[in-house]
Amino acid sequence: MYTRRVLPDAHARVRRALEQLKTRVADAPLVQGDHGGAVKVLEANLKSAGVFKGTADGVFDAKTKRAVQALQRQDHQSVTGEVNWKTYLAVRDLNLFVRKGFKPRAEEGQRGSDIGRAEKQLRSLGFSRLKADGLYTHNTTLAVKKFQRAYGLEQSGDLTPGTAEKLEQLTTKKRTLGYINGRAQHITVSPVGDGEYLRTDAARAFLKMQASAKKAGVSLSATSGFRTMAEQKYLYQLYLSGRGNLAARPGYSNHQGGIAMDVGGVGNYGTRAYNWLSHNAKRFGFVNDVQGEYWHWTYKR
Repeated sequence: MYTRRVLPDAHARVRRALEQLKTRVADAPLVQGDHGGAVKVLEANLKSAGVFKGTADGVFDAKTKRAVQALQRQDHQSVTGEVNWKTYLAVRDLNLFVRKGFKPRAEEGQRGSDIGRAEKQLRSLGFSRLKADGLYTHNTTLAVKKFQRAYGLEQSGDLTPGTAEKLEQLTTKKRTLGYINGRAQHITVSPVGDGEYLRTDAARAFLKMQASAKKAGVSLSATSGFRTMAEQKYLYQLYLSGRGNLAARPGYSNHQGGIAMDVGGVGNYGTRAYNWLSHNAKRFGFVNDVQGEYWHWTYKR
């Protein structure tokens, strides 16, 4: 049996429907043979919980009665098949009114469109092959735990606000004009934090590397990733005038291809952070490929 997560845009509608059922049950129990709007509300709630398989048509028939009995058994009530006040309260509690961003967190035994969206994101990132049906099963928990482990999050198996935020970050993409070996080419970039972007595959690898470093007590940040032509021209002019660091000719920087990141927190050659990167960055596809720039790491997969 599932608890339905009611998102903000549906709060008023669902509350009105429950009020209709409440008013009817306060007058007299709903029993087999009854019909009308209150019965339809009852059936819709039972269907959402997974115990009613038919169409919510407002007719209290044998199928509806069996679903009510299933709810009563689950709630440790007398199994009468009639909807009295106690059974109404159990129906009401099949709904969890939530805010967006998984507040409160989603867990096994719940269902909702926000869960379905997260399932699609997990599939797109390769952490699940499950159907995105909005049902939080044990397999959903396992997929979420796998994702949380990969990105250094609390491995609760629940969809928390932090987990949802990371899913959004990793599945956010924008198409932009990049440059590879002097040639303009459209690429897809994704955010990596601090307002910086990398090509989507490089971004996901960087965030995994960042999480792995954090576990080792090393803090890495994104200071300069993808650059537009205008940004690269500006930095190149600073370099030519002697007022900036070495910068490649516009159109020929790996930053413009979305695969290079100037990593903050490294400090210098020989630091703890640099040594960690020199031993581990290749596992994530990054190499320090510009002589004299301990901060510059390029994704080469």
